Amino acid sequence: MRLRSLSFAVAALTALWGPAQAFDYRLRDISANGVFQVPTAINDAGQVTGFSPRDDVSSGYYYSATTGLLRLDARSTPGMPALATRGIDINAGGQVVGWWLQDRQVRAFTWTVDGGMRNIGPPPFEPIGIDSAGRVLGTTVPGGLGIRQLAIHDPVSGMQPVTSPVLAIAAAGLRDDGVIVGTRLDETIWTPSRAGLLDDGVWTALPVPAGGGRSEAAGFNQDGTVVGVFNRWDDGADTTIGSAFAVHDGQAIDIGAGLDGLTLYSVAKRVNTQDMVIGRAYRGPELGEYEFIFDLATRSFVDLATALDPVAAAGWSDLRFADINDLGQIVGTGLFGGEQRAFLLSPVAPVPEPATALMLLLGSVAVAGAARRPR
Repeated sequence: MRLRSLSFAVAALTALWGPAQAFDYRLRDISANGVFQVPTAINDAGQVTGFSPRDDVSSGYYYSATTGLLRLDARSTPGMPALATRGIDINAGGQVVGWWLQDRQVRAFTWTVDGGMRNIGPPPFEPIGIDSAGRVLGTTVPGGLGIRQLAIHDPVSGMQPVTSPVLAIAAAGLRDDGVIVGTRLDETIWTPSRAGLLDDGVWTALPVPAGGGRSEAAGFNQDGTVVGVFNRWDDGADTTIGSAFAVHDGQAIDIGAGLDGLTLYSVAKRVNTQDMVIGRAYRGPELGEYEFIFDLATRSFVDLATALDPVAAAGWSDLRFADINDLGQIVGTGLFGGEQRAFLLSPVAPVPEPATALMLLLGSVAVAGAARRPR
């Protein structure tokens, strides 16, 4: 009976003081003093790839907490370049895909910590993404006709053209199940661009929120959620505006409408399997732009400026997201001391508020009391 009474007391205290505070994010500089500046992708192990646009170190990079910063061109096969590489994507196993230039043609490569760079496919082949099996999606120009087409390089079967009933697709990437996520480009004035899926030669357009027109896919997760931007009519502005959106469980969600009322334009960039969306929004010339994190489960958002650990973020400005992994870690670029650098944001577990701390204390007392009571 004493234990039951204590449980009621804990419940009452929880109702009175409320739940623990929300997560915040801690920022870490991963640029190696400004050498690595533009991250492009992060996997669930926290491994990052990207590049530096600086002339003196124009090279793709790989970063992990274990290895630190590694140049992609440090070890390569014969005939590979010493400079001008770029990391594009990284899969769950830490395999990087990127491109390099030779004779003004884009060539693709894969890279691993143990094996270095390996050339893939005949040029020109510009990679877009890599799946967990090492298959690389990219664009090629067959016959040198100047018309770009999608192709997939398989580690076993080699280069395979992608069959599509759609004239042109701007691909966002390749899912592990072989489905290509992308955007059908305008073919005529009657067929506006539309985000969709290309599955074994069959194109399926994705729905847009009510009142929407054109749409573009920017990111996706392995559970079928796709995010991007769509155009919707704005009565106040008497024109169409771009609004971040997601297709989640078959339902089109207007993310932009779920941001604050000052937001004029927004775009969703990436989404993880926890259905956390990262994006950028614009509040107008006076309030400017901001990065946001949107939770599809609760339909709530966080302005990055309000979620950063102020001590770690001191000196940083103009932060821009690039990618998010399933642990909630986010990579992007920002300015530190006026110089562009790469950063890694990691969610930090919240410190319990007084009500939560008291509830834990009372729970511990209750458990201890129950353990001492004779049977």
